[in-house]
Amino acid sequence: MKSDKAFCKYDKKYIRENLSFFAELAAKPAYICRKCARASSQKNTLCRPVKLDKIEVS
Repeated sequence: MKSDKAFCKYDKKYIRENLSFFAELAAKPAYICRKCARASSQKNTLCRPVKLDKIEVS
């Protein structure tokens, strides 16, 4: 199942009923959201995505 909108746009009931879908996207994250800090393997599921390998960790 592919997401066509950002995680923050889903309502709580939909998330609860489809938790395995969200778990799959968050299992191996490649992106993190600059706004809400959610992580995902797909860029289009975050509202302000940044690729994790572009972030300098100190």
